Amino acid sequence: MPYNIDNRVNGYIVSGDGPQLGWLIALEAEYLNVDKAGESGLVAGDEYGWIGGVVGASVEFPKLAGFTNSTVFSAELSAHRDVVGNRDAVLGTVAANFFLSEIGTTSIRFGYSKGRDFRKFEDIDEFSVNLTVSF
Repeated sequence: MPYNIDNRVNGYIVSGDGPQLGWLIALEAEYLNVDKAGESGLVAGDEYGWIGGVVGASVEFPKLAGFTNSTVFSAELSAHRDVVGNRDAVLGTVAANFFLSEIGTTSIRFGYSKGRDFRKFEDIDEFSVNLTVSF
């Protein structure tokens, strides 16, 4: 995967001493025909034609409140419209990542999500704690 730390493309290392701002804008289109819905909120036999996108922002602090590694706070909003079935799905997420390693390969993430996930069409209202190890 290509990376460029200075332009914050696919990298977690903060370049500089001050806060680093990041952003995300993505447009998405997805069509699916459900054969087996399983445990999701989807309905077998239904068709979905999702059009929408994701916007997000983050701020990364090299050293915050005594932590020796970077800390990242982020917020993201996903909004999609099912043009086939006339349905909406909006999901908001806020998170705090605390990196446990200097090069950003290990982190603990605290997050909160509320809304509806368009891929499963389920309502979400949850707190999460994740440990991430990259290698």
